[in-house]
Amino acid sequence: ADKLQSQIVGSSGLAERNKQILLVEESVEKVIDKAIEKLRESVQKDYTNLMTQLIDEAITSLGTTDIIISTNARDSNLVKSILKKLKGATLSSDTIECIGGIFVKSKDGSMNFDNTIDARLERLKPVIRKDVATKFGR
Repeated sequence: ADKLQSQIVGSSGLAERNKQILLVEESVEKVIDKAIEKLRESVQKDYTNLMTQLIDEAITSLGTTDIIISTNARDSNLVKSILKKLKGATLSSDTIECIGGIFVKSKDGSMNFDNTIDARLERLKPVIRKDVATKFGR
């Protein structure tokens, strides 16, 4: 009877922790979704410094300036003006669907680097989840 009671108590404790984890996960997803919604709504007139940084990160990551950069329609003129200073980099005529940022691939197609705001948010999700879980003592 004692073993059975211990199993039942342990099982219910585990189920409770799982519910808490799911609640934290749902809350994080809701917050991120709202942040993405606000980012889409906000019209950032000029974020040249951020775009320049994103391009520099991509070049460093790929190890070459012989790249093709894709961006959304709204940001293509900004990227075009930044690329005037770079040799080897070209802007793709095709646009991509994203909140902002760039998708870069090497001209030979062997490497690519997704440095869109969307991808950066995805890469940050585990860190955000960890921070939220830490705040709730999990």
